[in-house]
Amino acid sequence: MDLSAITNNAMPIQEPKTDATMRDAAEQVEGLFLKILMKEGMKGMIDSAGHSGSAMSYALEQAAEDAGRSGSLGIADQIYEQLSCNL
Repeated sequence: MDLSAITNNAMPIQEPKTDATMRDAAEQVEGLFLKILMKEGMKGMIDSAGHSGSAMSYALEQAAEDAGRSGSLGIADQIYEQLSCNL
């Protein structure tokens, strides 16, 4: 039985993610969570700010990304720990 047709069309096996890649993804998730949390918490201020609302929104995005990178809430650490346990 010739299996070459099956094996040649098989999906390539993906290499496991590196620690740095998983850490970066975990930090991005924490930053995204903080961005959503901060935007919703300051929604009234952003909506009433009018023309400066986009500047405030950008500042919140940057603050959330920085906080996510610093691991201020520890969410990234928890996500990383769960991802690395499942490899």
